[in-house]
Amino acid sequence: MTLETDKKSYKPGQTVKVTLDLKLKKPTKAEWLEVIVEGTETAIKTKRETVIIKCGRGQKPKTVERVESEEIMSALQYDEKIVGGKKTYKSGKHTVSFKLPKTMRRTAKSGRAKVEYFIKGKLNIPLAPDVTAEMNLIIK
Repeated sequence: MTLETDKKSYKPGQTVKVTLDLKLKKPTKAEWLEVIVEGTETAIKTKRETVIIKCGRGQKPKTVERVESEEIMSALQYDEKIVGGKKTYKSGKHTVSFKLPKTMRRTAKSGRAKVEYFIKGKLNIPLAPDVTAEMNLIIK
């Protein structure tokens, strides 16, 4: 499976047209075919602490700086569309459209934080590995 959008980047409020190109070796029974748009915001929280370590007699105490970093991730956006229900799927193209919210944050990356969006396609096959694909979605 491959995913393709009609443009390289989008602005909040625009419609994203996604084309899923299923490439199956043979017709495959599946529960559903879906496309998901999701976004995450990741921030790195750093805590610095200075610790004084006492040494043996006659030695000066040592000062050590301890740094702890924690990655905090939160969901920004989630939308899901079922492209097709329970049936036998063959190779071929399927399209679906998503209207982006006008309040959607822009894709960004800095040293301490990032905002990312992804489009994911999934053909849910019972009792077998699912057919999946993923691509970045850029919001300007």
